Amino acid sequence: MQLATTGLFRAHWTDDIHDEWIRNLKANRPDLSDAALARTRELMDRVVDDARVTGYESLIEGLDLPDPDDRHVLAAALRAGADAIVTFNLKDFPEAALAPYDVEAIHPDAFVSYQCDLAQATVCEAVRLIRGRLHDPPYDIDAYLTHLAASGYPATAETLRGWRNFLLRQAYPPCLRSTYEWASIDPIRTFGNVPGRFAPVCPGTPGTLPSDAGTPGPGDMAYAD
Repeated sequence: MQLATTGLFRAHWTDDIHDEWIRNLKANRPDLSDAALARTRELMDRVVDDARVTGYESLIEGLDLPDPDDRHVLAAALRAGADAIVTFNLKDFPEAALAPYDVEAIHPDAFVSYQCDLAQATVCEAVRLIRGRLHDPPYDIDAYLTHLAASGYPATAETLRGWRNFLLRQAYPPCLRSTYEWASIDPIRTFGNVPGRFAPVCPGTPGTLPSDAGTPGPGDMAYAD
């Protein structure tokens, strides 16, 4: 979600996607309150322009995926005009099922690595902001990258290790940051590989997400140039 606020792409999701990540997260993090999760949901919708996709429901019945319960993700991606669905569960979105719609499934590690190739400075700043909000416990850069790799992003972590000196630099002062910045916790540490859904599509709005509930963990996502 931090990268979704940088302008590299625009994030989109639906109310069904919100319900799904909240349900999965509560199963893994029963300590998080309903109020905190609802606040995160509200602020997610606020921080990214035109994030919520609507009017996709009529497309669901005409789609065919191995798990019928995943069809709403593809339907939302099609309505949003996305080029790809980014998911850890690549088997749930096979190439043959997506090809007729010119949509592909991409692993989140490959997706973030692609953002690294596109915009080193932007990604480094996003990582500095995320790590700078970790206080309980704090993570030094090496521990953070090790955790990132263990959370399913080994290629991204390896790329970032090559940028270690940049990652240790001071983040931009508050006066240069978005007005949508809140104290926050690291979404990967908070959510792990909780199945969730979110679907980005083109340049978005700067900002960061709040942290009493954090941001949804790695899940299904769609991306377009």
